[in-house]
Amino acid sequence: MKITILFACFVIILASCSKSDDNVYPEKTYTSTSGTAITVLGHQWATGIGYDYSGPAIICNLSTAFVLKGKTNGDSINIKTTRNGETKYKSVDLDVNKYFAQSTVIADSSFMQINIPTELLSWAVEVVVYKGSDSLKVPFKSEEIRLR
Repeated sequence: MKITILFACFVIILASCSKSDDNVYPEKTYTSTSGTAITVLGHQWATGIGYDYSGPAIICNLSTAFVLKGKTNGDSINIKTTRNGETKYKSVDLDVNKYFAQSTVIADSSFMQINIPTELLSWAVEVVVYKGSDSLKVPFKSEEIRLR
């Protein structure tokens, strides 16, 4: 009898334990005063460096992407990026339930290996949700990183 009770307690304790997942982003909803809303289920910045060894100098290729997942009650969404004074809008594809998962390259540059930037770099985008004549703007900024 004692063994059965101990075994039952062990099973209950084991079943009640859970592991926290640090990669899960808390759901966050942004809403305009007119009711246009976007719920961000997750966002991430991804930066990669590639090297080209084909010429006399080593060329580094830097690429940064912004990944956004969520849902909206809006009609459409654009991701606005500004780089070197030029503003670009990337349309986000919505499914029939207005869910989306979008990856957008926001920076792509090449430079010689000896010229890799030493300062801290960060990127910013603005997510714009449109619903009829209303719009909602939500800014996102990356953490600062150092390439070398």
